Amino acid sequence: MFLTLDKSSAVALEQKGGFINESGAYNTRIESAIFHEKDGENGKSQGIFLNVITSQKQKARFYINLSYQGGTENKGGKETINAIMYCAGLQGLQNPVPVMVKEYDYEAKQDVEVLKPCFTDLHDKVVGLIIQMVHEDGREHPNPSIYSAYNAKTGFTAWEIERQAQEATQAKKLTETVKNRGVVDKRKNKPSNSTPSAPQRQASGSKPVVGDLDDDIPFWY
Repeated sequence: MFLTLDKSSAVALEQKGGFINESGAYNTRIESAIFHEKDGENGKSQGIFLNVITSQKQKARFYINLSYQGGTENKGGKETINAIMYCAGLQGLQNPVPVMVKEYDYEAKQDVEVLKPCFTDLHDKVVGLIIQMVHEDGREHPNPSIYSAYNAKTGFTAWEIERQAQEATQAKKLTETVKNRGVVDKRKNKPSNSTPSAPQRQASGSKPVVGDLDDDIPFWY
C-alpha cells in the first residue's frame, strides 16, 4: 500500500493553533486564571488574567478588570467574570492560591513556568466566549476582547439560564452582532487611511467583553 491512513495526521490539519484573530464564537478551555493586584498612587486595583485555548488550539489572553485604583468596582468586569462563572457552572471562586503556570517570556521568547496566585476553580473549565476584535491606542494590531459568554455544552447564555429559556438563541444573535461589526476601532488617533468602525451597540443582557455561538465551531463536551 502506497499510503496508510494516519488518523492523527488527518486531524492535525484542523489543529493549526495560533491566536484568536477574528470576531466570533469560540468554545474555550481556561488554562489559567491569574489574580493580578497593582499598587498605584491612588490605591490598589485588581483583576484577572484569563488564559484560554479554543477547541481549534487557538490561544488568547484577556484581562478582566475588577476594580480601579482605590477599590472602585468595575461594573463591566464584574458582569464579565460572573457571566463566565455562571456559564461554567460555578457558584463562586475560592481565594487565589499559588500555582505554577505557563507564561510567555519576551526575553527568552518562549513559554516559561512561573508561580502565580490563581483562581483554580476556573482552571480547565470549558466555557463559550463571544469575541469582539478591538483596535486600541498603543497596539499595532487588533486584539480579542470578551463580549459575552455562553455554556459550551448547551449554548445558553447566563441570561437564558437564569430565565430557564427553552431554546438557546441569544448567543447566535450576539455572534452575528460582533461578526457584522468586524474590528471595532477605539483609537483616538486613527491613521488617515483607516476605515471607520461600525457604530457600537450593546447587546441586550450582556456587556462587551467576548463572543457568541457559531455553528461551524464544534462543541466541547
